[in-house]
Amino acid sequence: MPDRPPPLPMVSIHVPICNEPPDRVRNALALLAELDYPAYEVLVVDHNTPDPETWEPVAKECARRGARFRFFHLGPWPAGRAGALNFARVQATDRAEVVAVLGLDASVTRNWLQDAVPEFADPRVGVVRSPCLLRKAALDGVGGWAEWTVAEDAALDLALSQARWLSAEPVPPVDLGPADFADARQQAARQAYGAAQIGRKHWLLPLFDHTLTWPQRRRMIVGGFRWAGDALSLLLLLTDLTLSFGLVTASGQIGTSRVLCALLAVALLAGKVARMRGARVGAVITDLALSHTAARAFWNALLGKGVPCQDAACPELAPGNLLPEELALLLASWAALTWVAAVHGAAWQALVWCAALFVQSLPYLAAVSLSWRPALVVRRREVRRPALGGVARFGSGD
Repeated sequence: MPDRPPPLPMVSIHVPICNEPPDRVRNALALLAELDYPAYEVLVVDHNTPDPETWEPVAKECARRGARFRFFHLGPWPAGRAGALNFARVQATDRAEVVAVLGLDASVTRNWLQDAVPEFADPRVGVVRSPCLLRKAALDGVGGWAEWTVAEDAALDLALSQARWLSAEPVPPVDLGPADFADARQQAARQAYGAAQIGRKHWLLPLFDHTLTWPQRRRMIVGGFRWAGDALSLLLLLTDLTLSFGLVTASGQIGTSRVLCALLAVALLAGKVARMRGARVGAVITDLALSHTAARAFWNALLGKGVPCQDAACPELAPGNLLPEELALLLASWAALTWVAAVHGAAWQALVWCAALFVQSLPYLAAVSLSWRPALVVRRREVRRPALGGVARFGSGD
């Protein structure tokens, strides 16, 4: 008789939520119930949601769906999402060999687990990026999710790499991305802040943290370069605005060194756009609009200042709110280039300087525009019940 294939391992699916509308979570649970896999559980962990009218309907929905679905309301909980995931890790059934984490942005097929879990047949594989499946022994072996950073996923990735676990990447699921500009700002702030936190902890230069191999360090540098570029662009803009004030008040000459400083800022912005080649215009505009949010978060992390808001109901991230810092820098840039042009006339240095200031103002113009018209570019949230073999779509839950 032919050998039977080994049974598929038990999977514990963890769904951290915070202040999520009950209907959105109900839809996600309905889709998870349709997964074609023999052995899995779903742990919905609600953290830092104060209003019972928000989390109690979710608890009732989990209870209605039977023992496979379990709900936990943590109330005020330290370390936000990472703390909630560590709680879920402890609560998972003892039979679980694989932990799957779904922030609610991912889109997975009904055969998602059937297709991805067999990658763990290789005992060296600790993580399968589809979108995030983890060997529970590997997760436990590195101490779980890092609660010292808001980018717990990036910190875990580094920890698994240091522990010599391999990663597998089957055909990736579709990522719907943030549902609106407020969600996009929240995500950009968290990722930029986390990248700077990890950089501070490990140091990126080979002279310091010798626990990292060069490939690991290179991966960190490449991953953080986007956010570091935004932070440097903000610093250069503030420098150029200060120099513009001096050029106007003292009628000083615009030397070649100052022109090169302005052109460096333009080059950084051009590089940011070039990295998105092939993307839709709306995605490029949204990415530009997030530059200041990311830059501010990156500098705050380097300076050890406040953690960005991770609450889904954070007032400062509400859709339609005006962005005062972005608006102030937009107006300051336009005022500066107007005054420099008026004082220095048509000299080529003045024209280059003014053009550079205008280009530097474009991310702020995009941010202010999206704060007024958030539906102009950003994709709408969409949840549909899939047909057989279709795609399960989830809303935001980070």
